[in-house]
Amino acid sequence: MYKKIIITSLIFIALLVSCSSTHQLRIYDGPATVRLVDFCKIDKCYDGEFIRTTATYTKVEEYWGLKPNTNCKLDHPIYLNTAELNKKLLKEFDKLHKNYKDYSLKLKITGKIEMSKETTEDGNLESKKTQIIPYYIEILEKQELAMRK
Repeated sequence: MYKKIIITSLIFIALLVSCSSTHQLRIYDGPATVRLVDFCKIDKCYDGEFIRTTATYTKVEEYWGLKPNTNCKLDHPIYLNTAELNKKLLKEFDKLHKNYKDYSLKLKITGKIEMSKETTEDGNLESKKTQIIPYYIEILEKQELAMRK
């Protein structure tokens, strides 16, 4: 009897883990605990800091980047380094890139902050470059854009 319960429990746990929407992109080499950061306060993070935050990945003018889920203004854009997306995430991001007028993706990201020390020029905008190198990404939801509602 106990053996059946244990086996059933193990199968249930394995199914939960395999159905998780959290994607690991690289081997995590950061600290054991990671600070949860409000995306609006990401400028207070230091270069090389590991953080966990929630933001929306969307097209901002002609660039792709992260924006806050609440009303706040950041001095410069925050980019998500998408160079090492796994196949499943790449498929979701490709769909988004093709349908950027329809929706954006709300993400929970665990990653490392990388900030440039100098100012870079992006088209007509001059700004510092800050990006998040993701280790884990969880797609929380697809958000329909206001112009489609």
